[in-house]
Amino acid sequence: MASAFASLQPPPSGHGAVPGVDLAVEILRAWAQGRGDVPAAGVATGRAATTLLAQNRLLGLTGALLLKAAPDDQIAETTGAFRRLTAEMNGASLIMMRRLTTALAGTPARVIFYKGVVLQQNLYGTPFARPASDIDLLTAPATYAGVARALQLAGHRLDPHTDTLWWRWFLAEQQFRVGVDAQNIDLHHRLQQPGCPMPRRPDRLIAESIQQPFLGGQVRTFRDDHTLLVAAMSLAKALHHREPAGRYVGDVERLLRRLSPEGWSAVAREAAAMGLTRTLDLAIRCVQAVFQTVPAEHQRAILPEIGDLDLQCMLLAPAQAPRWVRRRRLLLALCDRPIDAVTAWLVMAASETARRATEDRTAQEPVR
Repeated sequence: MASAFASLQPPPSGHGAVPGVDLAVEILRAWAQGRGDVPAAGVATGRAATTLLAQNRLLGLTGALLLKAAPDDQIAETTGAFRRLTAEMNGASLIMMRRLTTALAGTPARVIFYKGVVLQQNLYGTPFARPASDIDLLTAPATYAGVARALQLAGHRLDPHTDTLWWRWFLAEQQFRVGVDAQNIDLHHRLQQPGCPMPRRPDRLIAESIQQPFLGGQVRTFRDDHTLLVAAMSLAKALHHREPAGRYVGDVERLLRRLSPEGWSAVAREAAAMGLTRTLDLAIRCVQAVFQTVPAEHQRAILPEIGDLDLQCMLLAPAQAPRWVRRRRLLLALCDRPIDAVTAWLVMAASETARRATEDRTAQEPVR
């Protein structure tokens, strides 16, 4: 996915606000609120916003508004190329989905399809909302080996670089693919990676999954409140890794918009049961900072030392953000109980040790 945007240069850094962030936020708010009015912008600002929206995988959804704000041939060309890339990648993903549903039809395991084209269809009414670079599957630890075998019998080769302790245990996933240029299939047996709180009841996510119509058939995915919590976890992970998080903020915004007054209370209870209250709080705060669509009674004040403008930069332009919250502080803020931070920190430290050991072994292997 990174190579697909190699031609997009980051906006020039400077003092104060990052170029393009203000316009990108205005475009995103107009899009989320269904408004057609956007402020006029200069070409340089428009191009900077184009880069940010592409890096956050939101250009396809917002390109028309961006061109209205800053009419420019280069912006139009980049937007068109982004949409063609989305069509190409997601078309391949849909073909792969058909193969996967056939390959997994005979396994008794529950296999959850989440993120990617399934999530996009659910949230945006189209599987072509943004580029999907891989297909994510979740199954229980007890059924993981059986699902992996089913994938391999169907011709999906285990990527050897993911066959390590670090990938299997700490990242809790491995990658499979049919060919060199094929999309990755990421098979997970746990959600969330070291550095952020993990759900206390991951079995509940699988046990209470639902069947959803897709491609003329049915796929198993998360129910809406669990989809919201998983999107919040993805957002927290992106902040931890200092990666563009706009697409996750957009997903959370769409899911929050669906909540009734009773739904807000229900998802808060579910987050508490999962140990993800603070993870959800951060996601809600991010939505308010970017989109301003959270009702006043549901807004959150997590990480009060980080202002909304700084948070916008952290989410949309992490490489140019003038200020960053320390990872230790972020982890502490995300943990529902102080004791959880100790466990999470130890797991993160062990993961880093395993990652370095894996890299050292790889570096020492002879080139074949």
